[in-house]
Amino acid sequence: MANCSKVAALYPNCSNIIVYSEGSFLHAPIWADTFKHTWKVSPDLLEHIKTNDLISDLFQYARENMPEDTIFLHSNTVWDGTLIKFMSKMNHGKMEITQKSRQEFHELLVNSVRKLKAGMGNYYYFLTDYGKSKKDGTTAHLFSGSTKLLYNKTQDDVSVADWLIKAIEGNPFDVGGVFLPPVSSNY
Repeated sequence: MANCSKVAALYPNCSNIIVYSEGSFLHAPIWADTFKHTWKVSPDLLEHIKTNDLISDLFQYARENMPEDTIFLHSNTVWDGTLIKFMSKMNHGKMEITQKSRQEFHELLVNSVRKLKAGMGNYYYFLTDYGKSKKDGTTAHLFSGSTKLLYNKTQDDVSVADWLIKAIEGNPFDVGGVFLPPVSSNY
């Protein structure tokens, strides 16, 4: 997402632009420092890396640097075992999957998706817990690496492939809203 405007510039006549991010949620306090000192990114990108929620920061950056009618898609499994381990290592020093690390990942992912949905009218998500392991309670990392995950109807009777096709046809929609229950109010 950090480079989508550069890619789009290579195709100036393209009128149907979709930016898709898959399995990319990592919430950690290291991002601003990593972007500045390790990756040495441009100052315009660096000024957008303001929070521990990298995916939200990058989606906002992409939105500000892409044509107004760009569609932004994001898919994630809600108990992503690979990302849970990496987040646990970055935030707590241990590359492990525990009940606490699963719940932390899940809640932060849901909050991020909720924030993006509220702040970007052209953002659509696909969330699923398809294939949740009985052993450790995790789900797969990526859809595109597995034809089973890509083409099977893994959530709300929709496959990721069908969801992507609908977006390309100009009919994007959200899948997996069950994972974004309404926020309760204490009135």
